[in-house]
Amino acid sequence: MEELYIGTKIIAAEPMDEVEFSMRVKPVAHTLEIGADGKGRLGYKVRYEDGYISWSPKETFERAYRKVTDSESVMIMEDALKRSAGIPIGHHFEPKEE
Repeated sequence: MEELYIGTKIIAAEPMDEVEFSMRVKPVAHTLEIGADGKGRLGYKVRYEDGYISWSPKETFERAYRKVTDSESVMIMEDALKRSAGIPIGHHFEPKEE
C-alpha cells in the first residue's frame, strides 16, 4: 500500500527561463516553447547538493521550495561545520559546571 512521504533537501537556484537555461547551461531534451519576446517558459535553474543541475518550471519549483531564512542559513552553516569536525548533527554542548 502506498504511503505519503515528505522529503526535504537544500538546493541552490536562480530564476532562469527555459531558453536561457538551454543555451547557457545545458540543452533540454524536449522542444522549447519560445515566446514572441524570444524567451521560454519561466522557471529556475536548480543545482542539487551532489552538483546535478536541472531546470524546473516556475509553478512546480515554487510549490516545492521556498527561500532559506537568515536564521536557517546560520543553522545550515553550523551543521556543516559540525559535520566537518565529526560532531553529530543536533548535538548541543552543555555548559561546563565549575
